[in-house]
Amino acid sequence: MSSWEVIEPGEYKYPFALKFPNVNFPPSSDDPPGFSIHYIWSAHLDGAASNPGIRSKDYVIPYRPIISAPPTKQWSFTQTLLHNDKKVPVANLTAFVPRKAFCPDEEVDMSLNIESLSADMIVSAVNFTFNKHTDGQIQLQRGLARKSKVRQILQANVPVPGNAGNVHVPVHMHVPTRLVSPSFQSRHINVYYDIVFTIQFSNRSSILKSNASADFTLPIGITNLPHNHLLHIHNLTSVLSYQDSKESPVFFDPSLDEPPSQHHQNWGPLSSTLSTPVTSPPSYFSLPDLPSQFIQRDREEKTVFTSRLIKPGMCPELGEPIVIVSEHKNYEW
Repeated sequence: MSSWEVIEPGEYKYPFALKFPNVNFPPSSDDPPGFSIHYIWSAHLDGAASNPGIRSKDYVIPYRPIISAPPTKQWSFTQTLLHNDKKVPVANLTAFVPRKAFCPDEEVDMSLNIESLSADMIVSAVNFTFNKHTDGQIQLQRGLARKSKVRQILQANVPVPGNAGNVHVPVHMHVPTRLVSPSFQSRHINVYYDIVFTIQFSNRSSILKSNASADFTLPIGITNLPHNHLLHIHNLTSVLSYQDSKESPVFFDPSLDEPPSQHHQNWGPLSSTLSTPVTSPPSYFSLPDLPSQFIQRDREEKTVFTSRLIKPGMCPELGEPIVIVSEHKNYEW
């Protein structure tokens, strides 16, 4: 049992330092409803002699993991465009992209090569939307709950030069910073992005005039660190996914530059603590008095399901009802 002190009424400051391990935790997310990821700060004051203490209110802060882009390499994506209404081929399209992933606040230059399959059809207009997809999925006792949401981050028109059915269209896009978090796949949430191009075709024949439109979806990745900055961050190449590591953030004395060395005899993974010691342990009263915040602990995770009766319009922030599909029986909720 630790000793305690009497605190007089007033304001007190308790500075601390926090270091995250080389683990990428999922980014903060409010989508889709019911699958949000929040990082919450709260202060706790222990009571005397193991009596209940007090706790501050919760403070939600955003968190972004460090996701590095892959090596720069141009790639192309080819697809046959189908008429949106008749579902018949109207053109062949090839997109040339300078990289596979981009960072927020970055300028992106790509190009489209469009070849009409009909000699009478020309490309009259091109526009695109930059979309963020968030899919949530969780296994329940009686089925699988799924929820998806698509946010339209950006929309723009692309000028089309004169053409005779075959055209090369340059595309420029500025990746915004608002609402753009790194692409990430966690245990229950998948965040990914794509660019949807809508190409309008017109019939230049004076005898028969008709229009057609077709959509083309280009998948892209979003990171927050360019590949050429990979070596600028210490130990970044050894970062693990949170699903592969149970390390947790470490609180330590702010007067220190780094937490105590992991070579300390009371610092190490939980497995080493549970293993059989090589030598006999020291006397009980000879154990060093190491503060509890210096002792390394494995991260603990738990899943909490909450439910209550929801009346129509009671909680609009929850969105539409979730369909729970059973994997074992032929019924839905």
